[in-house]
Amino acid sequence: HARNWFYIIHSKISRCLLEILPEIEERFYAERDNNEVKALGWLAEQVHYDDLTTIKSWRPVFLVLTDSEICFLSHSPVSRQASRESNITYPVLSSRLIQSTRDTSTDIDISLLSLRVGTKFGVVIHTFRIETKYDLDYWTTSISQCIQSAVQRIKEVIFPCKWNNRLCKLYLHYEDGFALYAEPDIGNISARLLWQEPFEKLRSSSDDNNHLLMLDFHGEEGVMELYFDASPKSFVFHLHAFF
Repeated sequence: HARNWFYIIHSKISRCLLEILPEIEERFYAERDNNEVKALGWLAEQVHYDDLTTIKSWRPVFLVLTDSEICFLSHSPVSRQASRESNITYPVLSSRLIQSTRDTSTDIDISLLSLRVGTKFGVVIHTFRIETKYDLDYWTTSISQCIQSAVQRIKEVIFPCKWNNRLCKLYLHYEDGFALYAEPDIGNISARLLWQEPFEKLRSSSDDNNHLLMLDFHGEEGVMELYFDASPKSFVFHLHAFF
């Protein structure tokens, strides 16, 4: 009976969200650099897990997926200020979904969905409890499609780094692959191309989660070692989205 009541309440909340969706979309579009809302809704995020007792703690989070961001809010964005000030915001291209698993701590069919994000501090993981199969399909499809659309729309991202102790910019293009340009010298406007490689030449990539990124194109120069000011995980996750 409790589960039946849950489905009734869940259905009511979903219908209410649909009713206010145009209003939320308008506010997000106006307050967050014309970003279009692709998905939104309440989820339960895991905040603690006790290995000994296997007890999990959860908190409600209102998740909004736009065409370029994933926004975490503590309440629904019913005001302009709430639309503008999210608790946490990640670029969608720095995010990646992990395959869902069944929550074995319950007897009912609840799934756990993990979102991994590459940031300048390393990898951040958010785990959500998905109550219905419809919600699971809704979020996995929405996030996957949003990442693909963002790649085709943005086309290219740029990351400052160092190579052979030179200040450079590493370009990642969704069709052309990698290109490394040296920062222009004083008095020189144009940047000089140092090397360029297509995606298909990349044999392996690795990083130390600190500053060092290694790209192996099996070229004459060997493994390319690039140094970032912070963790290179943001680049790594962008690479997974583009490649």
